[in-house]
Amino acid sequence: MNPINTKVYFLLLVGGKSLRMGEDKSFVLLNKKSNFISLLLKRIRIFKIPIFISLRSEQWKKYSSFIPGDTLILDSAVNVEGPLKGIISAFHYFKNKKDLPDYFFVLPIDLPLIRLKTIARLLVELNLIHEKCSGLFYQSSFGIEPLAGIYSTEVLNEWDKEISNSKNQNYSLFQKIKKINPHPKFLNLPLSEEIFFKNINTKEDLTDLKNKL
Repeated sequence: MNPINTKVYFLLLVGGKSLRMGEDKSFVLLNKKSNFISLLLKRIRIFKIPIFISLRSEQWKKYSSFIPGDTLILDSAVNVEGPLKGIISAFHYFKNKKDLPDYFFVLPIDLPLIRLKTIARLLVELNLIHEKCSGLFYQSSFGIEPLAGIYSTEVLNEWDKEISNSKNQNYSLFQKIKKINPHPKFLNLPLSEEIFFKNINTKEDLTDLKNKL
């Protein structure tokens, strides 16, 4: 499933403070056996693509107890917040190691039930594109979906320069994606998959999703 001659890393974002959930979303139980992170890792390991996890420094101790430390990436001192902080921190990490991939496939921890075919469709499309692509994202009935999506490191390099040279930062991935030039590729998210693409931010969101399944 990994595109030919294209280096892709999965980047799982777990560094949000989960204030509305009241606890780290990674460890919220979906059933008696699985929490968010165990289920999502199980799903994406099928693609045989390296997986890295972006997190805050205070999360390190707990995560490193069950995940190899060399796959954990701490937030760097970058002047942004939100998911963009985790993405740019990963860019810095691999740039410093001289091991930048061509693309990061970025997934948030609060999409634990995302369908495998939803992920695979983006990877297949990337494999079919012969020229360099600035990114691949879904469009749903709600608009552009920044997460989950595929970001080129060329675009992240440009964003990193903008962050370094500007005091007034726009943290919105949605707004940044709209300004990418050349334009990224957008795929329509099938309506039947939208229910699994909804971020679970609260216990009420989780209950609502379970009731719909």
